[in-house]
Amino acid sequence: NINLYTFVYFFFPFMAEEKENKSERCLVVPRKALFGYNDERAFSGFRTPEQLGFDMENVLQKHSFFGWRKTSKGDYDVEYDGNLKHFNPCGVYICDKKIFTFTRIGGEERLIGRNDINISGHVIPEDAQGTSSYHQTFVETLMREFWEEVECKDNVLFHLPPLGYVNQESSAAIDRVHFGIVYLIWGSSQNIKVSEKEKDIMTGSLKTIEEIENLQRPLEGWSKYTFEAVKKYLGK
Repeated sequence: NINLYTFVYFFFPFMAEEKENKSERCLVVPRKALFGYNDERAFSGFRTPEQLGFDMENVLQKHSFFGWRKTSKGDYDVEYDGNLKHFNPCGVYICDKKIFTFTRIGGEERLIGRNDINISGHVIPEDAQGTSSYHQTFVETLMREFWEEVECKDNVLFHLPPLGYVNQESSAAIDRVHFGIVYLIWGSSQNIKVSEKEKDIMTGSLKTIEEIENLQRPLEGWSKYTFEAVKKYLGK
């Protein structure tokens, strides 16, 4: 069953001042606010909202802010601050129990060759305009990222609340600073492909669970954890 919230819209202020000559801000939370002073709440893997054990919305309301990323050389950049976690909404597109799966063929060198089932991106200030909660903001981020990365001519439905949260504790910089919120995206047909502007970076197609399990290069990191949670949700 698909449980949808009815949202009441209002504006809440951004938590950082505007700054010139910077490329982008993204939503971050101090690691200690999220995981505790001694990392007692840190985990690698997937957690449902019930398993998480604390009120995520409350943490975000008290401690989140928008920090600068992709800044000029020598400037402070949250991408390299291990004391912060970037919040990344992730969407998994499902149609007839098939999952849209990407393979990276360009873009960031560290991601080339990886298979992925997460459509994801950073939360930017514009996503927060007119929203009444951070989870609603995450859905705005996810919808923006979805329509940027894929072309889908049929109806889609974003499943709320989130399926859960994904995190990976490792020495890798990309893992250290990111935290995922996982949503399901239901499609009404198999008419979906990578968008024209992304086709030089990735390819993609719907795959059965069995096809994903037999990929030549297995899913890694967040996708591996998310895939297991989605399989469980689908009763596989």
